[in-house]
Parts: sequence; C-alpha cells; structure tokens
Amino acid sequence: SRNGGADLTLTQSFVSPGGGEEVGITSFSVGVALNSTLRLSTDIEKQNSSQAKDSRVGIGLEFML
Repeated sequence: SRNGGADLTLTQSFVSPGGGEEVGITSFSVGVALNSTLRLSTDIEKQNSSQAKDSRVGIGLEFML
C-alpha cells in the first residue's frame, strides 16, 4: 500500500505429502508503507523434511515512484 497500509501473509505448502521425501514449507511475510514512496518488508521461510531443516530471512526496502 502506498498510503501507510500494511500487508501480512502466511502460507504453508507440502511437497510429496505422506511420502518418504515429504517437505513442509512455511512462509511468513510482513510489509508496511512508511510513506508514499518508501516501503519496508520482511519475510521468513522454514523448510522441514525428515533429512534436514532450513531457514531463510529476507528484508526488503522499496522505493516507489
């Protein structure tokens, strides 16, 4: 949003559910417009499987014309 609004997203997905190579992916993201031209966002993602776990964090700063 360009007018001080915010957005929030939570998603969960599975690859090969019930199989021996099942992977669960959970993503969470938040974004907020700081003013009419600047937006700050962040996202976190976690992957879980029987073999390994992995995490990722991202931070974004957008300049809008």
